[in-house]
Amino acid sequence: MNQVHGNTVYEVTADSDSRYAPDADALFTRLPDRALVTLIADCTPLLMSSPTAIAAVHVGRKGLVAGIFEATLAKFDDAPSEIVAEIGPAICGRCYELDLATYEEVIAISPEANFDRSKCSIDVSAGLIAKLKKSGISYKASNLCVNHQPGYFSYRRDGITGRQAGVIWR
Repeated sequence: MNQVHGNTVYEVTADSDSRYAPDADALFTRLPDRALVTLIADCTPLLMSSPTAIAAVHVGRKGLVAGIFEATLAKFDDAPSEIVAEIGPAICGRCYELDLATYEEVIAISPEANFDRSKCSIDVSAGLIAKLKKSGISYKASNLCVNHQPGYFSYRRDGITGRQAGVIWR
């Protein structure tokens, strides 16, 4: 997908053309034998599965505010207790400082993303975890910071746009 930092979820169906890259921040499917991928550098990869569907979600600061998690969750027919999630490596709150206006925009929508007001820093993964908990979805989180951990890409650290991939299949 062409990740655009929004809240669009693209549903992969039997008619989907795998050569087409939709403008979206989440891929969702109910089809068996399919793999879905999200690419990340500093943003948070979220992989979700249930007995009937899977999703690969790119959750950045803008997506957290825009509601990409909620839009993806709405696609699932399963009860939240039947959905499990995994959060992959992402930039941590110590490393994600913003200007004051952007910081305030994020914490107004997701107060749990607040990391350090004095530095205007946020933790997107923490905001996402709060949403998962509130929804009743069980999860695992890697808690690795791509900025601190060798072997991971971080645009903020490296100034280039290499990517990690979060992959889920059913």
